[in-house]
Amino acid sequence: MRSFWPALLLLLAACQVSPALPPNTGYWSDARFWAGLGLSKPQEGQDVTIPAGVRVILDESPPPLGGVTVLGELEFARKDLSLTVRYLMVHGPGALRIGSEEAPFTHRAVITLSGPPSDEDVMLGMGTKFLGAMMGGRLEIIGENRVAWTKLAQTAPAGTTQIRLVEPVDWRVGEEVVIASTALDPHQAEVRTIRAVQGTLVTLDRPLAYGHFGELQTFAGRVLDERAEVGLLSRNIVIQGDDNQAEGFGGHVMVMGASPSRRETNPALRSHARVRGVEFRRLGQFNRLARYPFHWHYNGDSSGDYLENSSFHSNFQRGIVVHSTDNVLVRNNVLYGTLGHSVMTEDGSEQGNRFERNLVVLTRAFPYLPSNPIQEAQNDHKAASFWIKGPSNAFVGNAAAGGEFTAFWFDNVGAVDASRFEFRDNVIHSYLLGKAIGAPGNTGDLGALWITGDRAAPRVHGPFLLQGLTIYKTRSALWANPVGDPAGEVQMEVRDAVLADNGVAIGSHGIRDSLIVGKSANLDAEGEIGRLGVQEYGGTTTLENVTFVNFGPGTSAIATRNCFREGPNMVVEGLRWVDAQFSLCNGSSDLSILDRDGSLSGTGRMGVVVPAAPGSQAMYTQACTLIAGVNARVCPVWEYFNLLLETDRFFRSYAPDAPNLLRDDGVVQSGSDISNPPFYWTLIEGQRYTLQTDLTRWQYVRLRLYPKYKNYDGVPRAAVVVLPSSTPAFTVYRCALELQRPGTQCAEKTELAPLGGLAELESASQPAYHYDAAAGRIYLKLFTHTSLLVQR
Repeated sequence: MRSFWPALLLLLAACQVSPALPPNTGYWSDARFWAGLGLSKPQEGQDVTIPAGVRVILDESPPPLGGVTVLGELEFARKDLSLTVRYLMVHGPGALRIGSEEAPFTHRAVITLSGPPSDEDVMLGMGTKFLGAMMGGRLEIIGENRVAWTKLAQTAPAGTTQIRLVEPVDWRVGEEVVIASTALDPHQAEVRTIRAVQGTLVTLDRPLAYGHFGELQTFAGRVLDERAEVGLLSRNIVIQGDDNQAEGFGGHVMVMGASPSRRETNPALRSHARVRGVEFRRLGQFNRLARYPFHWHYNGDSSGDYLENSSFHSNFQRGIVVHSTDNVLVRNNVLYGTLGHSVMTEDGSEQGNRFERNLVVLTRAFPYLPSNPIQEAQNDHKAASFWIKGPSNAFVGNAAAGGEFTAFWFDNVGAVDASRFEFRDNVIHSYLLGKAIGAPGNTGDLGALWITGDRAAPRVHGPFLLQGLTIYKTRSALWANPVGDPAGEVQMEVRDAVLADNGVAIGSHGIRDSLIVGKSANLDAEGEIGRLGVQEYGGTTTLENVTFVNFGPGTSAIATRNCFREGPNMVVEGLRWVDAQFSLCNGSSDLSILDRDGSLSGTGRMGVVVPAAPGSQAMYTQACTLIAGVNARVCPVWEYFNLLLETDRFFRSYAPDAPNLLRDDGVVQSGSDISNPPFYWTLIEGQRYTLQTDLTRWQYVRLRLYPKYKNYDGVPRAAVVVLPSSTPAFTVYRCALELQRPGTQCAEKTELAPLGGLAELESASQPAYHYDAAAGRIYLKLFTHTSLLVQR
């Protein structure tokens, strides 16, 4: 009898191991539960459907399966698990749950997406080999919230096996980290496995091949931070493609609404993703649209969605893609070695998304493939760490830490919603800005931060207010392409920036309250680094409260790209010089710099600084004084203006009472565009303009008309300009448009005869003018692709 009771107690205890489950809830391992659903327990290779209203707890690692469709719920038990599937579809109102906000998943979970290259399309555009949520499906995948990335606390020389970090980390032995390059060459980024962690000291499995800078530097009271970023690549939840990597055909993750081609507007059909602490690897399907490691696709307003503290590496196409989706949070992720754009918005409709504190290391460019639809539309052969089509989003505290092409590319973005656009405290370094691999021709002008616009779009591209930037070790730090239409000019303003060790720090755009360092203690063998600070080239440039440091012989803090003038002039004030000098163009030039306070010339008073070269500047020799040690002269302001008038030259855009055109809709257009000298206006079709001063004050004006839209249909359209003129002593010429480079002054021209009245002008189908002597007004009519010159 004594042996009976212990056995009975053990039997009763065994019956109570698992608590009672709610109705329609069961364990994957329980064949009786599947039988109760009228199903058999899934076997290898089998397709599985979890019915709506049913919750399945995955408590074992099943054999490799076919497609798994979740209409109810699939939840991972709190243990180490693996799930291999051909695809995993979460269809609304279904949900996939691994951990939760309240209780993150702390074990190891691996989802492997398997299968060879295939054109199969499962469920409305999902393709195959995917983890997807559509029509209201939910992904809740919450792993450990780790220290995603930090920085070196001291320089790690080549050959060392230990790195010192700025903060203690929760990283573990056997996990992988990436150490970013701090040289111009982004390929000096290195991946290592952790051997030991003691506080801030991390021991690596093998020596570093390159040195990685890790010191703070101070110049003129400003701190320059060029410390290498170190990112954690390992996570306890893994979503991956299988070992079959033929043709770069990995898995992919997609979150979408009900249609693969229409933005979702029905809240009930929007899918949801809350993802944290996941390692994404062997994902993306090379050269296939919409097949990316993580992708919100036409999901509309996705407020509450996030992708945080995750890592992306060893992938085959792009990284994080937000397409026709608004209001998601992408924060604190680490991406390494992405092929194609690392982080991107796709079509320009995206708004309210926030990209915060992401680390992107070594973005790689696609090889150029002629007639490739992906490349031609989205430029992966010129891959950016952040490729942005929708500018009305926030970018805060990100580190773009190296790439073969560019860091932030705002590509033909159109109008910016200033209430939504935020660009603050981002870091950019180690960008080659090289020619696209295998692409014909060159890539044109670009910078590590590059803004391009539609050349004839009838809208303003901006304002792009860039605050708190740090950029170092690039061939060209900042560049915004000018566009043909002043109503579509790229407007970039840089404030509170630290730019160092760049071939060129900034092109023709404003910069204020900033530090520009030619060479720092972070040495690099690349000869172009630290060569130029501000390079003036065809755009209005304003420098206010800028400090230049360490621009020695052979370099120049302020320089001109070409001797030949291509745009308005520079305005400077509050410049400081620490072991720095400047040297202007050596050739004939129309360049002039308004030095408001003498901080450029060293005189301490307002003046105009011009190159000392002969040729077009020879006229300044009597009125102007050479500046010792540099190739420049300083001229008294009013004498300079008088000389311009006497020699039939233009007033500059900063001259008192410089002329403007007033558009009928109230927009004031200054007397210059960003690719031509003042008194040269680029107009928009269908608009009417009036000169705000009398023509007799000026020697001449020139105007040209471009099509309003990029895809010009070939039908000429007109614009009308009214010029007040109290004298009939003028001539109107039609200019050969192709000759209208700056300096030609309409070299090939045809004089126009006046028309008899406004009615005749209204019906004119060719460029023409009418002079109303009683009103003292010249009425000009321009047509698409024409240029007119009005000369006294």
